[in-house]
Amino acid sequence: FTGFSLGAILGRHILVKHAERFPRAVLTEGGYEGWSVGHAKRYRENGGERVLFACGQYACKHASTQAARVLERQKISARVADGGNIGHTYDGKVARAISDEWEFLLGDDPRWSAAP
Repeated sequence: FTGFSLGAILGRHILVKHAERFPRAVLTEGGYEGWSVGHAKRYRENGGERVLFACGQYACKHASTQAARVLERQKISARVADGGNIGHTYDGKVARAISDEWEFLLGDDPRWSAAP
């Protein structure tokens, strides 16, 4: 699953409700609010594995770091891809920061491995 801004905000709800369909996610410039211990636990118990928060603003980075800690305490791998304080965007430096975390997000998923 991937969502930007409102898509990321709503994405958090989708992930918790449909973890089996979306075990890994990129939430860009949103989606960091509302990750309670209960939501994180439900996400993990229903198949959630990894969440990558991506940010182009300092406030997003700070809030995403807090959310990532909640997820990590519930055994969900989480990271923050930081594009710097460049604004509410998903391209440029933010896109490169996400790309730098692609291995973390999908590296061990056989659906994304190179063809033999």
